[in-house]
Amino acid sequence: MAFTVERPDGKSPYTGMGREQWFDACRYYLKGVFQYIPDRESPVLVKRNEWDKTYPNARTPEWKKAAERFEGLARTFLMAAPLIKAYPEEEIEGICLREYYRKQIAEGCDPQSSLYLLSYEDLRKQQAEGTFQHTVECAALVMGLWICEETLWNTYTQQEKDRISHYLQSFAYGDTEPHNWRLFNMLMLAFLHREGYAIDETFMRRHARAIASFYAGDGWYRDGHAFDYYSAWAFQTYLPLWNLWYGYEKEPELAQRFEEHSCELMKSYPLFFDRDGKMKMWGRSNIYRNASTSCVAAHFFLKKTNLDPGWARRICSGALLQFITRDDVFCHGVPSLGFYGQFLPMVQEYSCAESPFWISKAMLCLALPADHPFWTAEENEGSWGEQGHQTLFLDGPGMAVSCHTSNGASLLRTGKVMREKADMGGMMGYSRLCFGAAHPWDAFLGQGQESQMYVLAPQQYGNLLLYAGHREDVLYRRVYFDFTTSMKNSNCIDLADIATEYGILRVDRIRRQSALSLGGWSLAGREVQMEERRKGQAKALILTSGERSVAMTVFRGFEELLVEERMETSAYGGRSFLPYAKHTGQEYTLISLSQYREDGEDWTEEELFPVKEICGLEDLGPVEMVLQDHRRILVDHSEIEGRMML
Repeated sequence: MAFTVERPDGKSPYTGMGREQWFDACRYYLKGVFQYIPDRESPVLVKRNEWDKTYPNARTPEWKKAAERFEGLARTFLMAAPLIKAYPEEEIEGICLREYYRKQIAEGCDPQSSLYLLSYEDLRKQQAEGTFQHTVECAALVMGLWICEETLWNTYTQQEKDRISHYLQSFAYGDTEPHNWRLFNMLMLAFLHREGYAIDETFMRRHARAIASFYAGDGWYRDGHAFDYYSAWAFQTYLPLWNLWYGYEKEPELAQRFEEHSCELMKSYPLFFDRDGKMKMWGRSNIYRNASTSCVAAHFFLKKTNLDPGWARRICSGALLQFITRDDVFCHGVPSLGFYGQFLPMVQEYSCAESPFWISKAMLCLALPADHPFWTAEENEGSWGEQGHQTLFLDGPGMAVSCHTSNGASLLRTGKVMREKADMGGMMGYSRLCFGAAHPWDAFLGQGQESQMYVLAPQQYGNLLLYAGHREDVLYRRVYFDFTTSMKNSNCIDLADIATEYGILRVDRIRRQSALSLGGWSLAGREVQMEERRKGQAKALILTSGERSVAMTVFRGFEELLVEERMETSAYGGRSFLPYAKHTGQEYTLISLSQYREDGEDWTEEELFPVKEICGLEDLGPVEMVLQDHRRILVDHSEIEGRMML
């Protein structure tokens, strides 16, 4: 049975989730874990439902079996830590959490114990080069030890503390990856410093300055070459803690920059969530689910903050309830390798059955004291109380996020994306024209049409998206198909899109004639009703399942509107239906509208056909549209070349 909110919090009129209800959520998750732990001697290993794509498998080196045990230990400990702090005698399935994790951590760092997790030096003996998953888990370990410092860490003898600290040092100074992994080294060193151990401050500074160099603007850090949730659940979660433990004291200039970056992120990041707090399936590692809110909680550990705490709790609680209240999220009592149900097309090979417990990062809010405004402020909807729709354009990461009050949707459009031609998983997670929470993307079926994507015949996918900024309310981008090393002979489409009441209106221009398809929002459901409507040359296709409905309208450039039935390609599982449009003619300008609603209401003519008049199609010049709401929109692709950015 899925989680339900018991004794709703009076200060949380939307979700019912106050501090005690968050503790209940921790208990709920941990109960699923501890059904697989018979005693204090047993490691955290949960039942597995997949044996090939994720690790450990037949290709996995021996050392990585210890990494799986470490993932299970560290990530569930981060969830247990707030309970151990607030309720030191808390038991789950008859096992005292404090005593279990106290033993597992101490002996995990002890070479003489059967629970030993292997040190950095041990791993290097087995694999001479490379980096190790252990480095990641050490960051979770120190976060948990900090949270329950008085009730667990301080119960160790000095000898035990020294052994654990020595273990952490081996990874803190070990090889790392040149992206968000540097934060793990920084956090370990900061914890050691906080606990009175000497560290190499020059080494720390080099890592911190490297992290600062990844900053792109608008609060976002580029993780390697990509923008995704790692800016939130890594950079903007760990850096406030680093400031608190080390930066404010030892590196005030860098700490101030990191603080300013967090404040900058909070100007836009809350709007990346739907009105009810739901997050999108976007980028990689979506099995971490509502860990995406961890930076919202971490923001309140800074000296300077700029986010309404009542809105912050609304977002964090809404994203938590998005998953924990659904039966299909759980497989054998623990979160599945998926977004909702098991969904292997989105799973990366670096994951194991215990990896989804990075959702524990969201529980960082429980490290805030009970009297903190995050818990005491009245839950509210922030800027969602405004009417109509609002769009924020973020030039740094090359994104536009639009909030639509009519359906409560937050829609994300990204522009700085580059994936390898053969990287189908990367294109599925990054290269969509639009991302929304209500309709997570479908896996590729390979039949010529995909959700929220152009596909050029035969099976050419957009693997390079360039951002060209905005004019007025119009976002400009360019997508290249099967891009390798030269733009000269690559097929591409100039993109221009505008937020409307329920979705995104597109005015795109192909650069070279080619047969293609454009997919709309996919609709999951066993029974789906379909309806076509027309107004002049415009055609609309409506798909409805219960209260949920998607609509796709084509105004110019498309000859057909069709529907493809699919099985097991949706993150929801089961059957789904994809509306898509086909272009085979000679027109260069393609005008379409993709939108959805969840209120059970029928679509009005004005909602389906908001474009009243279109001018300027004949000579490939600017296109001017007059909308039914009397807005005049000018789309001009002619001067985007010099503004394109990656």
